[in-house]
Amino acid sequence: MSTADRHEPAHSPQDTGATMGPETQMLNLKILQNLAQNNIYRDEESKAGIRALEKSLLGQGRRYTPVEAAESAGLPLETAQRIWHNMGFPTIPNHSPYFTETDVQMLADLQKLDAEGDIRMEYVASLVRAEGQLTDRTVAWQIEALVHNIMVTENLSDNDARRKLLKDFPRYLEVLERLALYAYRRQMYAGILRLGLRENNVTTSGLSRLPLVRGVGFVDLVSYTSLVRNLDAAALSQLINHFEQSCLDVIAPLGGRIIKTLGDEVFFLTETPDAIAEISLQLSEKIGADPQLPDARVAFIWGEVLANRGDVYGSSVNLAARLVSLAEPGTVLTDNETANTLRQVGNRYILTSQGTRNVRSFGNVDPVAVTRRANYTMEIDLS
Repeated sequence: MSTADRHEPAHSPQDTGATMGPETQMLNLKILQNLAQNNIYRDEESKAGIRALEKSLLGQGRRYTPVEAAESAGLPLETAQRIWHNMGFPTIPNHSPYFTETDVQMLADLQKLDAEGDIRMEYVASLVRAEGQLTDRTVAWQIEALVHNIMVTENLSDNDARRKLLKDFPRYLEVLERLALYAYRRQMYAGILRLGLRENNVTTSGLSRLPLVRGVGFVDLVSYTSLVRNLDAAALSQLINHFEQSCLDVIAPLGGRIIKTLGDEVFFLTETPDAIAEISLQLSEKIGADPQLPDARVAFIWGEVLANRGDVYGSSVNLAARLVSLAEPGTVLTDNETANTLRQVGNRYILTSQGTRNVRSFGNVDPVAVTRRANYTMEIDLS
């Protein structure tokens, strides 16, 4: 959505008649993006729900201004503001009480990492930005899931479900916090293990310019644009959720990771060339057999990539994205170099040249269709 498409609330927080501190103003800035949403929370019960939510999530004792919080943590105000902005906080007036002891302690903890020489502040800021961006998406996702659950189970409208969530949310908070910590620890453990991964006996030709050799792939739904024109919001949400869940059901068990979801497209990564091939084939087969989904195009590349800020970059990623647009519905494509790599790991796949094609930014490329040989089933050792 462009900036021009976003609408500011028609009323300032003071216009609503509520007694609101800076924390509630922040909620209005970040959540109540238009008048329709603003109206959802204007009744007295909803205002009370917001105040109770603030107490549950943020605690009490908002006595530190930005200037005081930065000074108490031993940081220059500019550095503290950068950290807050990386977390996604709006700019708070310098002399408005907003922050709690918990906020100050977190600043102090981050300052200590830099002061003791463990992590330079520029990388501390990067760590904070990662947490801010990912938790922002996580929270939005979880809120929508909870709202939709209330709509379905209690037959309420979207507005009424959002009001009810304000009252119900404290019941869910403890388990959601435990889930967040559990997922973080599990993902961190898996991520640390991946640091030690080295590819054995399979390399790309030439000198490596990027630090990692990985499998990258895209799965793209066919005719998605025309399909969604005929769907209402609930049906569209169900389609997207079903598609993403179907992809996850294939990718995760075979040791892959979803890097990004883009509505009708999923970008995924693997640590081995046979895993990227098998995942791609299973995605094509699973989606093709699913009556709730249109056919899919799939393409993958085994090549050099750069992992940065939770995303993956490089010409291998770009080529896989180009190839998926060339694939016919229900087919899986790769390039000739990746096909040669697959031949090195065994006679597991049927690799059929599709002739030379001119691919934007890459010139002439030889796409190769990939199918699985009969009676071959891949097994992944995740121990």
